[in-house]
Amino acid sequence: MRAPGYVATRQEIAGDELPREVTVRLARGLEIGGVVKDEAGKPIAGAKVQVNSLARDEVGQVVMQDLDVATTDAQGKWTSGSTPANPTGLNFKLTHAEFTPAEYDQATPDNPTGTVVTLADLQAGKAVMVMQPGITVEGTIAND
Repeated sequence: MRAPGYVATRQEIAGDELPREVTVRLARGLEIGGVVKDEAGKPIAGAKVQVNSLARDEVGQVVMQDLDVATTDAQGKWTSGSTPANPTGLNFKLTHAEFTPAEYDQATPDNPTGTVVTLADLQAGKAVMVMQPGITVEGTIAND
């Protein structure tokens, strides 16, 4: 179950009969955000930022959990309020029709550099993520 501004949760109901009503309390999410830019530093409007987190499933396996999808505004800014209070293992997948997909991870002590963003920058709404331009392909499709 999910709602904007809250951390998604999964509720399993056992038994042969489903109850008429189920009450589930969702935890308030942590507000994070950033800005998506091109390689020249210009903001990219309309980019999709998929926010994911590593989680353990019911048998203890590590799985990727979708938390939210945000869209950047005209200034390239995005926000999400659906992140757990003490996030670890966050992952961000960026897509836009005019750019190649990009992926960023939350910086950790064993992964402090590369395509990473810090939790401090995410909480301040200042995590910068860069996308590379795509290529334009033109041509004619023939039906032979």
